[in-house]
Amino acid sequence: MNRIEVYEKYEVEPQDGHSSEYWREILPAGSAIPEPEYSYRRTMILVDTIERPIEIEGSEDEMILRMYGCEDMTIKDNYDIFCIKLHDIEEQMYIEEEEIAQQIEQKIANQ
Repeated sequence: MNRIEVYEKYEVEPQDGHSSEYWREILPAGSAIPEPEYSYRRTMILVDTIERPIEIEGSEDEMILRMYGCEDMTIKDNYDIFCIKLHDIEEQMYIEEEEIAQQIEQKIANQ
């Protein structure tokens, strides 16, 4: 199984201790909710779980990964550079699968 390192964007606990959900519940409808604060955490995800990368229009340093199961993950990366990395990993996976298939065929032929 092949993994790829990404920096996942996540909402951090605000200094006042109240999440954006808290503010939505207590403020009247239409009121301005304090902007959530975000950070990034490094994680390794299985390449096989990525359905497709999605570009965020106008962003050079963030993009979305659509995972199988319709979960979306916003990550810190350039869309074009990430797509090249992902393609290279998938190509290597394909080559490795072909090599394994050839080794199995050889073992069967030698028996």
